[in-house]
Amino acid sequence: DNRWIGEHLQELFAAERPDLFHLISGYLLTGSALQIAQDAGIPTVLTLTDFWFLCRRISMLRTDGTISTLPIDPFRCARCLGEEKRRFQWLYHAAPVIMEQYWKAQNTYAGYFAARYDYLRHVISRVGAVISPSQFLKQMYVSAQMTAPRMLFLRQGHQFGSMTPDQLEKSTSSVLRIGYLGQIAHLKGVHVLVDAVRSMSQASLEVRLYGDPTMNPAYTAELQRKIGDDRRIKLMGVYERNQLTTILRDLDVVVVPSIWYENSPNVILEAFAHHTPVIASDFGGMAELVDNGKNGLRFLVGDVSALASVLKRLTCEPGLLSELSRGAANSTPPTIDQEIEQLIAVYESLINVSESQA
Repeated sequence: DNRWIGEHLQELFAAERPDLFHLISGYLLTGSALQIAQDAGIPTVLTLTDFWFLCRRISMLRTDGTISTLPIDPFRCARCLGEEKRRFQWLYHAAPVIMEQYWKAQNTYAGYFAARYDYLRHVISRVGAVISPSQFLKQMYVSAQMTAPRMLFLRQGHQFGSMTPDQLEKSTSSVLRIGYLGQIAHLKGVHVLVDAVRSMSQASLEVRLYGDPTMNPAYTAELQRKIGDDRRIKLMGVYERNQLTTILRDLDVVVVPSIWYENSPNVILEAFAHHTPVIASDFGGMAELVDNGKNGLRFLVGDVSALASVLKRLTCEPGLLSELSRGAANSTPPTIDQEIEQLIAVYESLINVSESQA
């Protein structure tokens, strides 16, 4: 509830008199943005992109690397945030029973998280329509009892221009070409992919890891140590969106090994639009998109041996890659125009209701 942001938006809304206010995500502007619009009688729309309203860390991934589950526990949240400080991590490892009791006694911190949850749940309950790009994320908020009168599923659209059949046809290769595209970060599970490939020392394949290696230098260094002298695995660095078609033309499969829930990963939709199958963690919004055995394959989240087994299937089962590629070609995402058409219909319905009540 950022009061400073609320005051500035109050001035902006008074000056501009918008017909509708649409908040994307929330972790930068906070719940006060919606509250100010609602108090001014402006219809509101919220697009959920993550778990920020439920989780102060956004990802539902705890400090100790485990995934958080519902229901929301204010005492567990207090401990999780507290253990971002190294001294609390060390104390927990040294005396876990004592630290469990310590965090259960932190009523002030737990009270903060209880108040945070109650405030954001109240704000969302007044939103005209909440949009989720995945059914999974929508259901998470419904299960947490953080809902609006209208909870809508609307997959994000993509536009790649007019791609010709030549651009979609894969270049030739004598080895299986595996790609990762995204953040070079621990929660994205890049290490799971590296470890799986390293366990397949005799496999005829290559891995290209696309992403900014400077964002998390310690993690990048860890990956480089794991890669060692394995020339099959390459850190490719940053890529631009206009390079995407060329990059995917030279990849046979994309791996999404995230160890957090994810929402509606763009990289999966981008891969499908380029007729490229996806291997993904059997988890959250990833499992919703990847139809196992149809447009890709799934593996147990964080399980190195399970991912290695899936990759071996692609090198050992003739015709499997071609079959999955056909499935990916039939899983293309909606266009931006289709998304906007649905979005405008939501806007108009809320504005019409607001005008009829005026």
